Amino acid sequence: MHPFCIDSPERRDVTLFLALLSVILTMSIDRVVNHLTVSFPWWFDKPSVMVFFGILYELFNKYLWRWDLLRKIGVVKTPDLNGSWDAEIKSSFDGYAGSHTGSVIIRQTWTRISINMMTARSNSHSFAAALMVNQLGGDMLCYEYQNNPDPIVEPSMHIHIGTAILGLIGPDCMQGYYYSGRDRETHGSLSLRKIIEGR
Repeated sequence: MHPFCIDSPERRDVTLFLALLSVILTMSIDRVVNHLTVSFPWWFDKPSVMVFFGILYELFNKYLWRWDLLRKIGVVKTPDLNGSWDAEIKSSFDGYAGSHTGSVIIRQTWTRISINMMTARSNSHSFAAALMVNQLGGDMLCYEYQNNPDPIVEPSMHIHIGTAILGLIGPDCMQGYYYSGRDRETHGSLSLRKIIEGR
């Protein structure tokens, strides 16, 4: 998985809250230990602020950001795209002669994501992405990918870089378009529908 950016201030706000909570937990542990006059061996030290922060941040990054309650109260705006998706592609490569199907697997944490698409002719993987959640037109996923054709397809298909821009239409559907540059110069529509939730 690779990092992705988002146009929401939640990463700053949540990080500050987790830092404050870490300080409070450290102070609380210190007071309890001092009150109980517990003596620790020389090789063991009380948890520090950074230990608590590291644990809390890792828990939030992997699990807590998915809680519905945090979305309802507006703490988290990052869409949870984890799961398996069916893809329908229409391409200028064949003059929009018909639809091509594929499958997409999206793995995501609060700060990292990977988008992998498999079709009968090629597979692609993302290497950069952005989620836009404060747009007038609705939430959007934009990502850049590298496409690797199957060795047995026609020679005109070769490894290339492309971009996909998808609008989120509810929690189980994304629609948009893609394009690739340089000598391929293909473009088309892309529609994804979630079939299995990922965790």
